[in-house]
Amino acid sequence: MTRWINAANLLTLLRLVLVPFVILAILEGHHTLALALFAGAALTDVLDGAVARRFGLATPAGAWLDPVADKCLLSGVFLALAGAGTVPWWLVAIIFGRDFYLLAGAATVMLLTPIRKFPPVFGERYAP
Repeated sequence: MTRWINAANLLTLLRLVLVPFVILAILEGHHTLALALFAGAALTDVLDGAVARRFGLATPAGAWLDPVADKCLLSGVFLALAGAGTVPWWLVAIIFGRDFYLLAGAATVMLLTPIRKFPPVFGERYAP
């Protein structure tokens, strides 16, 4: 088994796998199922970090994969909710606009400074 494949990263991958099912449940109006799937995905978010910290399983791959899984889940849910008419499109535009603003800021920093890397925090322990 390769070094990046561990329990914490498998939980993150499970969250990514759940994304299309959550979106489909929202779009088809299966609200209870969508909520249950979303809760399961949210649980994997809590567990992957706890498992990585508790058992020393933090990896650079996990540090990149976790925020990608989070962004896919939340962006997909907001798009599906807007597509289903549950939330207004202007709210989705604000949420995606914020993400675009952050990317534009990072691009500006890269353009105007020698900073070229924005790695995620890896293996950092946070005080409770």
